[in-house]
Amino acid sequence: MLANLVGGLEAKLWQFKTDNFSKYDMRTFTNQKTISAIKRQTYVGNKSTFASVGTATGYLRPLSEEQSSLNGVQFGRGFLLIIETDVDIREGDKVTIETKEYTVQGEANHDRGEATAYKRCLITLPEKQ
Repeated sequence: MLANLVGGLEAKLWQFKTDNFSKYDMRTFTNQKTISAIKRQTYVGNKSTFASVGTATGYLRPLSEEQSSLNGVQFGRGFLLIIETDVDIREGDKVTIETKEYTVQGEANHDRGEATAYKRCLITLPEKQ
């Protein structure tokens, strides 16, 4: 009987989490960072420049030593940026977060159901910043 009660409570808790996630999605988590500019390289004739294509908010996490090593990034220069899936960001873009400019090395959408869809980007600081 206790097992049935615990199983029922777990199912109700899971249902609560999935039903209410839309009210408490990524925009309400703490420690959000504002991406003040997403810049993409554009060409006019023979000249190239980086033009702003948008802004967003996300979560910035430093890479661990192991993650840095696996990605070929100097430890302390690589970061993981977690953003909403609808943000238009691509490899090669430059993002400005708190006056620092990072380069997007790669991005991937992660969709494990409605409640956990997000985009992860590997971003790096330049050597001289």
